[in-house]
Amino acid sequence: WIENTSTDYEISFTSRPGDWPWDANRRVTSNSVEDGGDNLHSADVAVDKDGVAHVVWMSKRYNATYYNIDYVTIQPDGTIGSIIGVTSSSTYHNTSPAIAVDANNKSHISWQSRRYDATYYNIDYNTVTDAGSLGTLVGVTESSTYDNYNSSIAVDTNNKSHISWQSNRITASYANIDYNTVTDAGSLGSLVGVTESSTYDNYNSSIAVDTNNKSHISWQSNRFNASYNNIDYNTVTDVGGVERTAAITSNASYTNIYPQIDYNPTADLLFTVWIENTASGYEISFTRKKSFGIPTTSGTQDVIDTVPTGLTKTLSAVSDATNYDVHLAYVDDETTDKIAYKRWDNNGGSSAWDGTATTIASGADLAYPSLSFDTNDYDLVAFYINTNTNVLYYNKCNTASSPTCTTWETPTSWKTAGPYSYTSSNYNASCESFTEYSVGSTQVTVDWDDVTNGEGGGAASLQQNDFEWFVSADSVTLSNNWPSGTGDDLTENQTFTQIPTANLPLKPYDSADTSRSRVRAQMNFVAASGACGGALTAASQRFQLQYVELPNGTDTTNDCTVATQWTAVGAKGATDKAFRLFDEASIGDSTDQVNQISTSTAGSEGYYSEINYSAVNPYAVDPGEYSEWDWPLENYNATENATYCFRMVKHDGASTATPFSSYNSDSYPKLFTEPGTAPLMRHGNLFSGDEKKGFFWAD
Repeated sequence: WIENTSTDYEISFTSRPGDWPWDANRRVTSNSVEDGGDNLHSADVAVDKDGVAHVVWMSKRYNATYYNIDYVTIQPDGTIGSIIGVTSSSTYHNTSPAIAVDANNKSHISWQSRRYDATYYNIDYNTVTDAGSLGTLVGVTESSTYDNYNSSIAVDTNNKSHISWQSNRITASYANIDYNTVTDAGSLGSLVGVTESSTYDNYNSSIAVDTNNKSHISWQSNRFNASYNNIDYNTVTDVGGVERTAAITSNASYTNIYPQIDYNPTADLLFTVWIENTASGYEISFTRKKSFGIPTTSGTQDVIDTVPTGLTKTLSAVSDATNYDVHLAYVDDETTDKIAYKRWDNNGGSSAWDGTATTIASGADLAYPSLSFDTNDYDLVAFYINTNTNVLYYNKCNTASSPTCTTWETPTSWKTAGPYSYTSSNYNASCESFTEYSVGSTQVTVDWDDVTNGEGGGAASLQQNDFEWFVSADSVTLSNNWPSGTGDDLTENQTFTQIPTANLPLKPYDSADTSRSRVRAQMNFVAASGACGGALTAASQRFQLQYVELPNGTDTTNDCTVATQWTAVGAKGATDKAFRLFDEASIGDSTDQVNQISTSTAGSEGYYSEINYSAVNPYAVDPGEYSEWDWPLENYNATENATYCFRMVKHDGASTATPFSSYNSDSYPKLFTEPGTAPLMRHGNLFSGDEKKGFFWAD
C-alpha cells in the first residue's frame, strides 16, 4: 500500500504465513520498498507460485517531473529485491500500472503512458522475468485522437496476457471498455470492444481469466441508471468473442463503483467485490458465481411450479434485456384461476427460480396471460382475460422499484367487448406495450392495440428524494426544525429518534396539549428524466401520504424500502388511524408550499395539504426538478416505542393509490414514537462519584 510517512510517500507491505490466525496480530515485517519520489498513486501486487510478491507502482525516483513505472520483488521472508525501472522517461508520464504473474514467475505489466502521444494516454505493456530481465515494450494502443487508460491485466495458462481498459475510442463523450491480448512472445492480438456505447459511461474495469482461457470482466457503468453507477459484467472468449452484458447490480438509488474480479481455479468460482454507497455509508460488497446464464441439460426438465391438473390456459415467458432475468406468468389455481408470477433470478449469478409465486391477479375464470417487458422504464406488463365477464385486463410491476415484483398495480379493465381469448404482447421504444388478442366466438378475428406503460409515454417518472421535520406553526413558512426548545435540531433526511431525549419523541394525542403530538413533515420528489420520462404537467396528479409500522410483515430489519403494508394517513379528526392530519387554523386545506428543503426547485412547489388525497399539483415539475410538499401530521394513537416510515404515492382521486417509480433509500421520513411507561426501568440505583443517588423520571 501507499504510506505517507513524515518524509515522503512510500510503498509499504506486510505478509502473514498461511498458518497464522488473523486475530494473532503478528506480522512478519512492515517496511519501505523505496523512500524516494512521490508515490501517491497506484500500487499493484501479484504473488507467484513460490510465494514471491511482485510489486509495481508509479514513481518519481528516476525523474522528479515525470512519473515512471518501478518494479520490485519481495521474498516470503520479507527480503526486498533490487528496484527495476520498467520505464525510464524524462519527457512523458507513465502511470497507473497493473501486474499479473504467469506459471514461470514472469511478471506481465500494463500501464497508461504518454509515450506515443503527448496529449492522449495509451496502454503500454512489458514483462520482467524471474531473474529480473526486462522484456520488449509493446504498445497495446497507439492513438493520437482519444484516451486509453486505467488498464487491468490477467494471464492465462498459456502465459498470454489479457488486458482490459477504458477508452474514448467509440465516442469522445463517453468511456467504453476495450480489450486485447499479448502473447508470451509479445504478439498483439485483435482489439475487441466489450462495450460500445454513445449514451452512457463504462469505466474502471477489472479482469480475470479462467482455466478455459476465457476472460471475465467487471466494470462500473451508467447503463442501468444515468445518475447512479452500477456494476456490469461480460466475458470474452479466447478467440475474441464477446458474450452478453449482465448486471451484477441494478440500483436506481445509490452508487456501486470500483469493482475487482478474481477467479478461483480450484472451486471454479468468480468473485467480484465493489464499493457500494448505501444509505448508511460506503460499504464493501461482493458476489460470486460459477457459470453465466440459465444452465440447461439436454433431455431434462427443471420443475418451476406444480399446478392443478386440467389447467391448459397457457403460460407466457419474457426475458429482461437489462438483467437477463426471465419472467413467467401462468394460471395457478384450479378454483380461482389466479394469474401467478415467478422470476428466474440471473442478477448476480444466483441463477434460481423464486421460491414462492407472486399473485398478479386473482378471481374466477382468469386465463391466457401474456407478458411484455419495457426496457425503457423497466415495466413488466401482464395481460390476461376473464373468460366469464369477457374483459381483457392488464396489470403492471416496475422492476426498478420492485425487482422481485412482489407488488403489482391494481388491474386495469382495458377491453370489455369480448369474448376474448389468447393474448400475445410486446413493447416498443416509446414505452408502449402492443397486444394482439382473439375476438369473437363463432367468427374469430385477431385485433391489436397498445398501452402506454406506467410512467412512460411522456408522463413523469417520480422518485421520492428528501424530507425534513419541523415544529408545528400556523404558517407555510417554517423556521423551527424539530424539536422545539433546547434540543438539537433535526437536519434534512435525519431520522426522528427517541435519543437523545432532547429530541422529544412524538407522544399520543392529548387534547390538553397537542404540541408534542403534532409535527410538520416536509418531503420532496424529483421528476426523473430518461427515455420514457417527461414533465409532471400542472394540475395533473393528486398525492397521498402513507405510513407503515416496522417491523412489517416478514421483515425484521426495520427497513422502509422492503415494507409492504402501507396505510393512508387519516383525515383530520379521524379516529381509525395511528396517524392523521390536523388543522393549522390560519392556513387553507391546500396552500402553495414555501420551499424549505435545500434541493427543492423554485417554481415547482406542491401544496401544504390538510387533505389526503391532495388537490392536484399546482405547478408543473420538469425532469430534474424537485417538488416540495408539506403535511401536518398528528400522532393520534400510534404504538408506543415503535418505528414508523412515511411515503408519498400518486392517487387517482377515486380509490387507487400507485407508488412512485422509485424511492431513495434515505428518502423515507422515519420516526420513533415515545417509549411510554411500559418499557422504562422501574427500579434501580444511580451512582455518581461512588455515591448512590436518587433519581426520578422527567417528562
